[in-house]
Amino acid sequence: MIYDNLDKLISYLKTNMPQLKQVDYYRGEFESDTSEWNPVFPVALLNLSGFTKTEESISTVLAGDIIINVFAAIKFEDDSQRQILDRLITTLNSLFDFENMMLKLNTVQLHGYFFGIHIYRIELVTQIYLQ
Repeated sequence: MIYDNLDKLISYLKTNMPQLKQVDYYRGEFESDTSEWNPVFPVALLNLSGFTKTEESISTVLAGDIIINVFAAIKFEDDSQRQILDRLITTLNSLFDFENMMLKLNTVQLHGYFFGIHIYRIELVTQIYLQ
């Protein structure tokens, strides 16, 4: 169920932001030399980075906050790609009621940069209830 929501978000971005050259799961592409990855930009790669149990949890229901990271990488010198990043952030911020998920844009931070590529980590938080 948790990954179903992430799949829906990936599909939504593929459909509604065709300017992104790639939207997929994040598999550590920006953490190491991934020779199998052929980078294209702009790109949005998503992962689930954590779960925090909330006090609402009872013995039969597990409640908590899920953190979704969107790693967005752009060629910083390209003005059109900076505009795509702005649109991505605005789009994610507008998805507060998406597919029965209450998404909240929490932070946008520079994750790193290399050779004119800037990578931003956009953190979204949603609540989930599992039985």
